Amino acid sequence: MQIIEPKTAADFEAYYRLRWEILRAPWGKPVGSEKSEQENEAIHAMIYDDNKQALAVCCLLMNTPEIGQLRFMAVRTNVQK
Repeated sequence: MQIIEPKTAADFEAYYRLRWEILRAPWGKPVGSEKSEQENEAIHAMIYDDNKQALAVCCLLMNTPEIGQLRFMAVRTNVQK
């Protein structure tokens, strides 16, 4: 497993897909609803396996220079404990 900050289009596609699958699809929300207006301000992180499958994602939003908030945390169901 590796923890990365998504950089490429393929990274972000896997990142947002997992966010939608875990956090939005169960509520019947459409693709695209997994994104917020603050995406460009966030620090994004993704854990992926040896096959480059996204296992977990989250983003960090800084409320102040000293205080941050983790948001949109999603973990693939088959690796949740």
